[in-house]
Amino acid sequence: MRILIVDDRWEVRAGLRALLEQEPDVSVVDEAVDLDGLLAKTTNTQPDAILLDWGFDTMSGSETLGRLRPLCPQARIIVLSVRQEVRDLAFECGADGFVLKGDLAETVLAEIRG
Repeated sequence: MRILIVDDRWEVRAGLRALLEQEPDVSVVDEAVDLDGLLAKTTNTQPDAILLDWGFDTMSGSETLGRLRPLCPQARIIVLSVRQEVRDLAFECGADGFVLKGDLAETVLAEIRG
């Protein structure tokens, strides 16, 4: 499974990469820190799943999902957040999964695999 990690904090990206690279069936294909990078890298890498920080850029999470979904309709988009209260909104906006940034590794992997 090919994963794109999207977060503006390098610590979060590094932690997720370290977690995911331990899995034999998972490959982190790239990382993005802003909307332009996300859109370009999504087009170039065609990931199977995208771990998307809900508040990573100047655009709202709902606007980001709206721009992202047409570029990769087959990809699972899993929203990452520190705020549980955005979960329902993320699903309403088209997210396929939701993970709190403090969740256990098993939870993150389960969401990615669907």
